[in-house]
Amino acid sequence: MIETVTKRFLKLIIAFAMIITSFTAPTRTVRAEDEVPGSKIQLNGDEELTPADKDLKKVKSWKFKAKTESGVFVYVNDPNGYLPKKAKMVVEDVDPVAVKNLVKKNIKGYIYDITAVDISFWYKGEEVEPTGPVSVSIWKPGTDKNSTKTLFHIDDSKKVHVIDEVETVEEDELTASTFEADGFSIYAIVSSGEDARLKVVFKNGDTEIDSMYVKEKDDMEVVLYDPGVGTLEAGVYFRGWTTDPNYTPKTEAKTVADIRTEVAGLLPPAADGTERVYYAMLFKEYRITYLDENDISLGQEQVPFRADSTTAEQDYTVNMAYTVQDDTHNFEGWNVNEGGTYIAGHTEGKVYQNKDEITIT
Repeated sequence: MIETVTKRFLKLIIAFAMIITSFTAPTRTVRAEDEVPGSKIQLNGDEELTPADKDLKKVKSWKFKAKTESGVFVYVNDPNGYLPKKAKMVVEDVDPVAVKNLVKKNIKGYIYDITAVDISFWYKGEEVEPTGPVSVSIWKPGTDKNSTKTLFHIDDSKKVHVIDEVETVEEDELTASTFEADGFSIYAIVSSGEDARLKVVFKNGDTEIDSMYVKEKDDMEVVLYDPGVGTLEAGVYFRGWTTDPNYTPKTEAKTVADIRTEVAGLLPPAADGTERVYYAMLFKEYRITYLDENDISLGQEQVPFRADSTTAEQDYTVNMAYTVQDDTHNFEGWNVNEGGTYIAGHTEGKVYQNKDEITIT
């Protein structure tokens, strides 16, 4: 008697999977109504612009207010009338490189940042100076509480004077320096420190997400925070960070904790401001599910590819171990149960063997 052997094909499902992951990147906003330097301005969002220190909240009501193109605010109060009542204040940004060359001999260690403004008062077409001391408050975007702040006055003859009596408050993403002055020209806030800093930059492709300066003595948990990746498009997921802009699915992904450890080993850098760039690893993927003759899943594989890939075509090798459960059947390959339209060159009823190469589109 000839035994009849039934040939049974198992099923292969090709399914396109969408994974949606959402993040919200931290925002740092300093809002104010733009104004030509020298004229009074109306500030919007006062709470956002005002440091938490209650003594400084009165500054917003001071008589003279101006904003530079770089976003530096200058406030001057003259309760004793040392300036003409109808005087106008003009404030302009000053090149920090020029200021650095003048003040660097007064700074020990590294200069991290310089914010400099040229302040002047005008009345009836002529520059005027106050006849007595007035209160001045300079607010610049950003904070760096781990640096030393020094306030300099550079007079018209380019002589440098250190202002010793100054109150500096760093709150709400603003640094506010308040002091008394009886003459105006260039005033500069210089941030400095003993250690060189590493600039850690997080990017999504060519777009910067966030950056932060890190020094050897910094608390990494505080200074080197998770920047997030923003809101992702449907079908895109975030795997981690890498220093390789040409990353692939095989590239090792780093967590923020991994980055903190790595950065700690790079401090201090040879030069202040040396950059270390980390790129967000963003992917899309196909999913392959293998089913047995009872539609029970034998396993699933993911086929990831870069989210910014210009083509969705991905090569895949069919491969799933299976052992026939009885002596009356042979395993002869995989049928496509769903998703055949995603396989290049697929035809109805085509059987795929393990180790066959297919192209998923």
